[in-house]
Amino acid sequence: MTNNSEAGQTIHTEYFYTNSPYVSPVQSNLVTFVSGSTNPLVSRFNSVSGNQGTAGIPIDGSTMTIATNKIGTDTFVFDPASDSFKYLRTNTAFDSSPGDISTLLSLASAAAPLMGSGAYNYANFNAGSADDFLYLIWDFRTATSVELCYDAEFIDAVCCACTSCDDPCSAWSVYSGVDLTIGYYDCDLNGYTEMSVLAGESFSFCARSWYTPTIITGEGSLELVQECGCPRL
Repeated sequence: MTNNSEAGQTIHTEYFYTNSPYVSPVQSNLVTFVSGSTNPLVSRFNSVSGNQGTAGIPIDGSTMTIATNKIGTDTFVFDPASDSFKYLRTNTAFDSSPGDISTLLSLASAAAPLMGSGAYNYANFNAGSADDFLYLIWDFRTATSVELCYDAEFIDAVCCACTSCDDPCSAWSVYSGVDLTIGYYDCDLNGYTEMSVLAGESFSFCARSWYTPTIITGEGSLELVQECGCPRL
């Protein structure tokens, strides 16, 4: 599992099992990170079948080691703070489709603790003894913090006016040489309001930020006085 932003980077993924005193040969594969918008993004999906003890297939109850090895010109740097090794033993056969991979990730356990450093990082886990399929997962995805918007009353405030401002209101003023009517969502009344302004008068008001006040009848000048919050008007 990789990030699109790291497309083109390379690393060797490795695994082997130990059934003391026997240690199996290391299975090592060069992985080049792919690009794409699929989520989760899978750079390599490989299946191995056979009898226990052959082709790197562990014996029941043996210790499995899953690792990354930065060899030669490999460019990917394993980060223990965000990268991880996972595994799942199950009777369910999963494929590389986004739906199956998402389900697999939700069921998998983290192999811990992470050990090693620098070019070689690894973790161990017990291979278990039940079920037919053992999945090894190298999860190199990076979690990104995203600010989400919330409004308890108005859905438009979430979809259309997401800003870093914590105050849901903005200060406006209007002036006209003729009678006019404006429409806006009033912050104090918590609802849509239409207000009449007489010719030659100015009017200041506090409106919900996600909705731009509009002149319904007449002509005049609307001015945004303060985008985040309303001063004492």
